[in-house]
Amino acid sequence: MLRGLGQAARQDKPRVRVWPPQLSQKGFAPTFFRLTRCPDRAGTPSHWLLAAGPARAGGRPVLLGLAMWGDDKAPMEQMTLADIEWDEALQIKKDV
Repeated sequence: MLRGLGQAARQDKPRVRVWPPQLSQKGFAPTFFRLTRCPDRAGTPSHWLLAAGPARAGGRPVLLGLAMWGDDKAPMEQMTLADIEWDEALQIKKDV
């Protein structure tokens, strides 16, 4: 899905929830955004960023939703990504 995501997950120990199979690939992102609770509202200054959409895990198609904490506050975004956009939209920086 995204180079370095597995290592970051092992280090950060995020909450992981596996949802039941979805009927619609197009409906997954809006459903994820609606059901994922963040303390801030969309468009207000926040450290939170939500991203969702189809992805590939080892060549296998999956629907992925991430709620991420960023270092800087910005208007809270809800990004719907295509399977080829994850690498471009999100980058994992390693601590030096």
